[in-house]
Amino acid sequence: MLQALIEFYNSFPDSLLSVFGKRRSEISPDLLDRLTQYRDVQIHNLSQAEIFQIDDEAEAMLAGLMNEMSSEALEDTFQHVKLPFPAMIIEKRTPVLDFMGIGLLTQIDAAIEAQFHAVHTGGLMPSLTIISTDSFPFKVTPTPTADLASVVSSITNLSGGMVQDRTNALTLLSMGVGIATLLKYKGMLEVEKGSAYPRAERRRAERAGRPLPDIRVSKISLGQAGRGQLAAMSRDRNHDPAVEGKRRAHWVRGHWMRTAAGGLSFRTPHIRGAGPVIHQERRVTE
Repeated sequence: MLQALIEFYNSFPDSLLSVFGKRRSEISPDLLDRLTQYRDVQIHNLSQAEIFQIDDEAEAMLAGLMNEMSSEALEDTFQHVKLPFPAMIIEKRTPVLDFMGIGLLTQIDAAIEAQFHAVHTGGLMPSLTIISTDSFPFKVTPTPTADLASVVSSITNLSGGMVQDRTNALTLLSMGVGIATLLKYKGMLEVEKGSAYPRAERRRAERAGRPLPDIRVSKISLGQAGRGQLAAMSRDRNHDPAVEGKRRAHWVRGHWMRTAAGGLSFRTPHIRGAGPVIHQERRVTE
């Protein structure tokens, strides 16, 4: 999917103008300049991004933790989190209506910016908004793509699309914060590095004389503590006092906490009922 994004932005904005039935002469010079600058920034960010593919169980666990963070009004702590690399791409493995969701997160000074793209076999749906953790509530800025769409008369529900885009970007931002922080905790997430393309697909391309680019990805799955976290979340959702009274050893879920300085800390999941409980609290931000 990275290659699809790169190809899209290499031909941007002309490919998008063609889709909208517009010529360059019909677009204001200021908007054309912003579209060109946006293209260059996107290509730069994509070229240095770390790529993460999340399996279904890890996505479910991360989604549960991020929902908890939202329900406890801890999202303002995102301002204190920094990515361990300049940019990251998050690929969700489960498609929604034949679209694969891709999050592009970039570290801009002390803030994280998040965008959402959707890719399917017929093309790509570009980002309409950029969410920044520079302030709280988070700053939401329309992309130049959205500004271009606003001058196309045939697009009648741009505002609705931007609302959905913002929701998707916030989801991927939360997931990126979760990955960037939980990678510091042994056993929560496991990372397997490998090629973005299956071996059979790489061999077919080589035999056809069109070798695929050497794109490496980090495949995220649950470690032992992460599986315990998911099991504990499931048990809490389906709480049965009768069963609880008979249970001996079981996982107790971890959870986020706000530090005295306003940062973010995570208490890791642990097993209860198999000996003394040793709580582990680790500070994620200062």
